[in-house]
Amino acid sequence: MNIGLKPTFHDGLPKPSLEAHLFDFEGSIYEETMDVELLTYIRPERKFSSVQELIAQIAADAQQAKILLAEKNIQD
Repeated sequence: MNIGLKPTFHDGLPKPSLEAHLFDFEGSIYEETMDVELLTYIRPERKFSSVQELIAQIAADAQQAKILLAEKNIQD
């Protein structure tokens, strides 16, 4: 999940947005309500010099999140 101002795309966005990435999900849930549980903090928000750099970081973040989720499932 990203909570932030999207500095790579927006300068001066008036309020933070919240975007959750659902792994291995296909479907349409627009306009639906869901509960999201925040488990840990991965990294601070920053402005990237290119969209490609942002995409690479998102991929790395997703991989780290999957590892953290797998570890949590083992402990539960």
